[in-house]
Amino acid sequence: MTIRIQTITFAITVTVLTSVLAAASKSTIRISSVPTSPSIEATVLGYYWVPPGFAAVEGSSGAAHARPRVDLAAQADRVLFPPGHAFAWIESSGKVLTLMLDQPSSDPVAIRGAWTGADLTSFSANGSNVVLYSRAAGKLQIISGLFTNQAPREVDVSASGVNARAVAIDDSSNVLITFDGAVYLVAGDEQRLIATLNEPSAVAFIPHSNDALICDSRESQVYLLSSVTRVARLQLLADASGGIDRPSSIAVSSDGQTALVLSQAGDDLLRLRLASGEITRLHSPSRITGLEPTRDASTFFLMQVGGPPRLLNANVSEATITFVPEIGNARIENENK
Repeated sequence: MTIRIQTITFAITVTVLTSVLAAASKSTIRISSVPTSPSIEATVLGYYWVPPGFAAVEGSSGAAHARPRVDLAAQADRVLFPPGHAFAWIESSGKVLTLMLDQPSSDPVAIRGAWTGADLTSFSANGSNVVLYSRAAGKLQIISGLFTNQAPREVDVSASGVNARAVAIDDSSNVLITFDGAVYLVAGDEQRLIATLNEPSAVAFIPHSNDALICDSRESQVYLLSSVTRVARLQLLADASGGIDRPSSIAVSSDGQTALVLSQAGDDLLRLRLASGEITRLHSPSRITGLEPTRDASTFFLMQVGGPPRLLNANVSEATITFVPEIGNARIENENK
């Protein structure tokens, strides 16, 4: 691979529909970026939210940097990036919009009827389905085919529990939801108990399979939940002896080969190689708040407060956590002011 280092100056014009975001008229937003240090031209790994906008991380683990921030035309309450980082899920002024990230001149598309401010949100591995959970309503909202104009579907789960801990959705819109002591499957009109654990704190489907991974925070254990939609079976994969303490978050690589588990304290990680069962314990020099797969099948974002994520390439034998420096600065101008 050839890496070309150069200093660049560029300007991108993005047309944003502020009739959806904030006002009734269109306005043109010009984003001007002037890097303050050399830039490495490389593939974008993914994006992260930096209020009042978002930034891209490009390069590879060990040789990556964060591009200058791109500011949004209106204030966003929350911005999420589904697996694959093809688009942004933007919650603003009580509405949800999606913005294609590799098409800077595209307009945001409103997802009509989608909830904002959900207590729990999860996307399918292919990014086309989303499940949201509202504790106040005791309901799930399931949106299948985000870009096919399908109406959201609401499911009352209040009879299963009052305070869900985690949710996950697969590419077929099957949903797992956990309450204290219980794991439920929501598949179509069916809602049934499929597993019991002390404190199921995190859950994630394994892409391209009928299996999921689930954490028990109280017991410091990680399980494989196989054949989720048929006769589900639990298999212990890791426990406190492997170095994890009260797991709070779990993520699976897009190729389904590797999982990362985050401790409640946010400073310890377990890497699980799902085929071999190999377990590696890693320590982070800073507190991690969440785990996200990137566009690269083996690289994860380790999310932090107030800066770019750190990177972890989980496919190498000596996995290391690497720092992502920020380069450049960005400013935004509204031409219709």
